[in-house]
Amino acid sequence: MTSTEDRMRLWRLADIRPLAQTPTSRLWRARSPDHGEVVLKVLTPYGSEERHGFRLMAASAGRGMARVFECDDEACLMEYLPGPSLGELVRQDRDEEAARLLARVAAEIRGVPVPKGLIPLESYLAALVRTDLCLLPVAARPHLAEARAVAAVLFADAPQPVALHGDLHHDNIFHSPGGWRAIDAKGLVGDAAFEPANSFRNPWDRQNLARDPARALRLAEIYAEGLGLDRGRLLDWAFVQVAVSMAWFAEDQGKLDDDLALLPVMAAARQIGRATALR
Repeated sequence: MTSTEDRMRLWRLADIRPLAQTPTSRLWRARSPDHGEVVLKVLTPYGSEERHGFRLMAASAGRGMARVFECDDEACLMEYLPGPSLGELVRQDRDEEAARLLARVAAEIRGVPVPKGLIPLESYLAALVRTDLCLLPVAARPHLAEARAVAAVLFADAPQPVALHGDLHHDNIFHSPGGWRAIDAKGLVGDAAFEPANSFRNPWDRQNLARDPARALRLAEIYAEGLGLDRGRLLDWAFVQVAVSMAWFAEDQGKLDDDLALLPVMAAARQIGRATALR
């Protein structure tokens, strides 16, 4: 088993400084003699699924995602992205500009050849089906049941699968000298319309935006135009994504309040989108 210290020596890192620690990983900023400023990311057992994301990021060669210079199943060495993040643009009241840039990043990732070992989208979202509705607040159960039905239809008529970052939101996309690039890929394969789904509920500290159905409709329009995708399908996946997030939190006995507030918002946006499409 390779230790973090072994990797630091093997990858010849210097000027090593702790950067962040999350439930899924520990990160250090360092300098590489070959690659300049880099980030070393080492997964925790809770974050082990992100090894699939390492494979996708390595295959991208910098197309829409941070360049990966070295990786194994537990760690990767990638370029340092100085920022700002798209989340900072939203906090500066530049939400629609951020959405257009996010769509551009999603389009770049969609063009990455699908490497082996990615997670099928249906497997990734399996909690939506397996979670006992009794674990959820009574008010959320009809929406969860609806989301299951919507997901079943989406999977039944799924288009040709593409590589998916899988967690593409504003605070996972940073500016760099090479342009806007994403970090923290999950490494999925599936429907391209799923890719921006998590952005509808982000940035997480701007819930006044996320809880506005009109904002969801604006994002769907921008993504539909930027990615050449159906607006209704984008809204369907955004609704399903909030539902599966609630299922994950329920399984982990986590906090449900935010998703409980978002579910009816995304359900309403989806219904408005469908109604206006029929006019």
